[in-house]
Amino acid sequence: MDSVDDLLAVQGRSKRTFIVHALAPDSSAGHGIAALINVNDIVMGRFASATLGYDAYDPYAGRGLTRDGLALVLDVCFGPPPDGLGLHRVEASVQPANVRSAGLLRSLGFLREGFSRRLLRLPSLGDDEVDWRDHDRYALLSEDWPGAAASARVAYRAAPHRPVVCVVNGLPGSGKSTLAPRLAVELGVPLLGKDLIKEAVADALDESDQGRLSKELGSGASRALWALLAASPAGGVVETWLPPTRDTAYLVDGLRAAGLDPTAVPEVFCDVPPEVARERDLLRAAKGERHPCTVVRSVKGSGASRSRPRHTRWELGRCCGSTPPSR
Repeated sequence: MDSVDDLLAVQGRSKRTFIVHALAPDSSAGHGIAALINVNDIVMGRFASATLGYDAYDPYAGRGLTRDGLALVLDVCFGPPPDGLGLHRVEASVQPANVRSAGLLRSLGFLREGFSRRLLRLPSLGDDEVDWRDHDRYALLSEDWPGAAASARVAYRAAPHRPVVCVVNGLPGSGKSTLAPRLAVELGVPLLGKDLIKEAVADALDESDQGRLSKELGSGASRALWALLAASPAGGVVETWLPPTRDTAYLVDGLRAAGLDPTAVPEVFCDVPPEVARERDLLRAAKGERHPCTVVRSVKGSGASRSRPRHTRWELGRCCGSTPPSR
């Protein structure tokens, strides 16, 4: 720990340091300091925010003293001036492997808000090498802080997440099966595809049953698609082929069944001439890249018109799938 003189030298408008003393010092320790808590990067005005850092010291670590000290410091952070700092938001970052520190923050009501790659340069748990370390970000708002006196009764709160959902629609061979996985990676959400579900179930059937039960496989895969989307806390990228002139109502009903507002879900329609899509699909089949349960159908009369009608309540995106994307 830095000396008191060193700590005093860096105190100012943007930094406050608090030392947590044990009320019953351990006689074998030679000191009574349980923890050191820094409130850093204090910014007032419309931001009214700061970052929190803390260290616990043996032999007091693990006895709950750091948590008690943090609760008192949070009272100061969120309290009104002149006795408090008048902050609205306090953030803290924890290395992913430091589950005890993460649990400490969660016990005080902090919520995990995200992940930052190589955020700080410091030694990691169990590794003395100094390097840039990944961190999970946590935050607590003043309106969510009950005060130190009531902090022991802070209940676990699930971090609020807004599901991210996007529909990628288009003919087989339109490029949707290339776009959808990349979009899912970019958004950090699961890829949910009707064909993925159908093919996985078909693999558990005899080849003769795959053809005989093709209609049931397709219907079951569709139901499973919306059920998986409803159960996914993060949302997902839904890859499917639903002809807009025929199945728009089905798509809207599926999103509603998943508990979503269809007007808030963007759709990317992979626009490609039907003859180009069919040529690509036939080529994939010739190369053995199509699952046996999936047949190449004629697109004539399938509703694959390039003049894709806009659903009046939807915000649509359109991409040209005539040229395959580069890898």
